[in-house]
Amino acid sequence: MAENKGRRIVITAISVAVLLLAVVGAVVLARVIAGSGEDDPYAKSEVPVERQETPTSSTQEPEPDTPSQPNQNETISPDDVSTIVVAPLSIEVSYMKGVGGFEYAILRTPSGTEYVEFRNASLVGTKCTDDEGTFAAITKNPSKAEQETQDKQVTVSGTIYGLSLSAATCTSDPDLLKQYQDAFSKPFSLLKATS
Repeated sequence: MAENKGRRIVITAISVAVLLLAVVGAVVLARVIAGSGEDDPYAKSEVPVERQETPTSSTQEPEPDTPSQPNQNETISPDDVSTIVVAPLSIEVSYMKGVGGFEYAILRTPSGTEYVEFRNASLVGTKCTDDEGTFAAITKNPSKAEQETQDKQVTVSGTIYGLSLSAATCTSDPDLLKQYQDAFSKPFSLLKATS
């Protein structure tokens, strides 16, 4: 009898441990999915992203004051675009499907400008110190000086967002860098505010 009681205690302890791990894992997963896992939205954080499964919908209308349509000579099918919500900046960023996995980090300049960097470890080179494989960055309300160095800009609900593409000086794979940059640059005009 004591042997059966001991087995029950061990089985119960293991069951409780497994249940506790499942609950903790579910909470962590829910925070990652919701994008609310950070107390300070400007603290450096990296969120790994494999291909986003939510394509933009062709039924979604752009905001009237938002120049969110691509150029007349560019046609982007909603079926070719995926999106990712960058919650701390309250934006939904579109990118072309087919690009590999990436992660992003929310950062702030010393002057207080908020921006998000998109990175891929395959782009890390050995030529630059602390290279993190950044291929693009989106800046919210860039200063006039910052606007002059950006590759593209779009205004959404009165807020200017600028896209900056990294130079190929640091990367170990310039062709892959160009693929990532094209995937984010082409649909940049589809950027939306989420709040």
